[in-house]
Amino acid sequence: RKIAAVVAIVILTAGATLGIGYTVTCLQPETYFTLEVPFGEKSKITLSDGTNVWLNARTTIQYPITFNEKERLVKLDGEAYFDVTKDKSKPFIVQTNNYNVEVLGTQFDVNAYSETGEFETTLMSGSVKVASASDSTQKITLKPNNKVYLQDGKLHVTAVDDYNPYR
Repeated sequence: RKIAAVVAIVILTAGATLGIGYTVTCLQPETYFTLEVPFGEKSKITLSDGTNVWLNARTTIQYPITFNEKERLVKLDGEAYFDVTKDKSKPFIVQTNNYNVEVLGTQFDVNAYSETGEFETTLMSGSVKVASASDSTQKITLKPNNKVYLQDGKLHVTAVDDYNPYR
C-alpha cells in the first residue's frame, strides 16, 4: 500500500506539473524571431511551414517560431521574395508598415522599406490580395506577371514583362 501511495503521489504531481506547463505555454503570446540583414548582404530562411524567404539588404523580418491555427503572419520592413507553402486553411500574410499582402500559396516579391515610404508587390505565380492597413477601400487582387505599387497615396497595377528575383 505504501508503494501504491507513493506511485499515486508521483503520478498526480507529474500530471499537475505537465498540466500547468501546458496551460502557461498556451496562454503566452506568440514569440517572434527578428532577423536583420545588414547593408550589402542577402539572406535566405525557411519558416516552420516550409515557406522559403530570400531577404535583400537592409531588410528586417519578424516571424513566429510556429504559426497559429488561423494564419501565418510575418512582419516585413524591406524587400523579400517569398515562395509560400500552400495551406488553404491558413492564409499567409506579409504585414508591412502600410499594407498587408495575403496569399494561400504562391511566389511573389514585396518591396516596402519604411524609411522610403515606397511599396511594391510583384506576383510571379498564384494570386495575392493587397490591402491597406488603414484604408479598407484600398484592396487589389493581383494576377501573375503583374505588380501593384504605391503612387500619390494610391495603389496602381501594371504588367511585368520580365522579372528576375535576386535569389
